[in-house]
Amino acid sequence: MLLLASFSFPESAFSYSEDAVISAVRRAKPSVVNIDTYAQATMNPSGSPGIGSGVIMSADGYIITNAHVIRRARQIRVSMPDGRKYSAGLVRASPDHDIAVIKIEGAKNLKPASWGNSDLLELGQAVIAIGNPLRFNWTVTVGVVSALGRNVNAKGIHYRDLIQTDAAINPGNSGGALVNTRGEVIGINTLVYTGDYQYSHAQGLSFAIPINQVLEVARGLIQKKGTARLKPWVGISGTDFTREMAEQYGYSVKSGLLIVGVIEGSPASRANPTPLLRGDILSDADGRSIIGVSDFKGILSSKRPGQALKICFWRNGKRAETTLIVEQLSQ
Repeated sequence: MLLLASFSFPESAFSYSEDAVISAVRRAKPSVVNIDTYAQATMNPSGSPGIGSGVIMSADGYIITNAHVIRRARQIRVSMPDGRKYSAGLVRASPDHDIAVIKIEGAKNLKPASWGNSDLLELGQAVIAIGNPLRFNWTVTVGVVSALGRNVNAKGIHYRDLIQTDAAINPGNSGGALVNTRGEVIGINTLVYTGDYQYSHAQGLSFAIPINQVLEVARGLIQKKGTARLKPWVGISGTDFTREMAEQYGYSVKSGLLIVGVIEGSPASRANPTPLLRGDILSDADGRSIIGVSDFKGILSSKRPGQALKICFWRNGKRAETTLIVEQLSQ
């Protein structure tokens, strides 16, 4: 008689979504650091230190944080998740972007973060914030991408294109990581917004700087360039307009960029003679065809602030033209 062995495998104690979050945290947490800042440069500074978070950029000790975290700091101390502590020095900061790079010397076995692509974020996508709010070190909070392309005025800075999330962020989270469920950093947590005084109890309005912007600025700071430039900006978000979509909705145009959002006050919203609107389909820019989002980004990347960009678009089945002036964050 042939006997077949029977094997049983233990089931996970967690759901699929919980496993994804746990795995992401395990991957990202070693790259998130705690930052203490002191206004005195002595070896034993007195008083309560300023607090913040940071993300390890490279194995040789470069760390990204917010500029406001290290503002007025005479001494910076960095704590690793494994308990190691180091002194750090400021490499360079860009207050206009609220990005700073610090560096620790002599550290070994640092784990640089894995970077995601913040241009590919979707509304409703699950995200995880990791940082040190109110000295509760390496706190993990979970939420979703609530909105993209937000403009916020706070701390004397005009932030643009921020990621809005309902993952809880508090003082001390600044400079920490906002990660996706693959454990990739897709933003640097920067502020929680409570609105005007009459809305001072507002909750769930947290914001992060998209990592694509952060890395471009940070690399410029490390290379000590004269400016740390962000990509040209027109204030729209969109998706590829496909042949299938054209057939479904009866459009004669078969490809392009479908606008899904226009930021109020942006160049797109002030285009002349016709402001761009959600639902418009961009088909050409400066005489070059737009097949999808990547084509438009390529055209936009060749522009400088103050230059005009002529747009051909479709609205309600009719073709139209307009012109906008490209902007870029001030230095």
